[in-house]
Amino acid sequence: MKRTFANRGLMSVLAGFFLFGFLLLSGNRAEAQTYNWMQSNEAKQVLLSEVNTVYGNLQQLTPGTQAYNDALAHAIYYRMIYRKVDQGGAVEQSTIEALNVFSTTPGVATGAFAADVTVTKALKQVLYNDAVGLLTL
Repeated sequence: MKRTFANRGLMSVLAGFFLFGFLLLSGNRAEAQTYNWMQSNEAKQVLLSEVNTVYGNLQQLTPGTQAYNDALAHAIYYRMIYRKVDQGGAVEQSTIEALNVFSTTPGVATGAFAADVTVTKALKQVLYNDAVGLLTL
C-alpha cells in the first residue's frame, strides 16, 4: 500500500510539471492578438486626415526637438502606410512593411522619406502600436 501511494504522489508532481510547462508555452500565444482592421478606403481616409493633423502640429514645434522628431516619424510612417495601402496592400501588412522606411542607425537613410529621421526599436514599437490603434475598429 505504501508503494502505491508513493507512485501516485510522484505522478501528481510529474503532472504538475507538465501542466506548468504547458502554461508557459501557451503564454506566448496569448500575446498574439488579432485585430479587426479597417477596409482600405476607410484606412486611407483616416491616414490622410491624421497626416494633415500631424503636419499642422509640426509647424508649432521646434525642429530638432524630441517632440518634433517623434511627430515627424509618425507623419512619415502614416504616409508610407497610405502609399502601401494605395498600391493595393492589405492594411495590416502595410503597417508592418511601412516600418522598413526607417533606419535604426543614425545618419543612414533607408528610404526617400527618412533622410534625416532615425528611429529606435522602442519608437518603432510605439509607431506600430499607434497605427494599430488608429486603423482598427
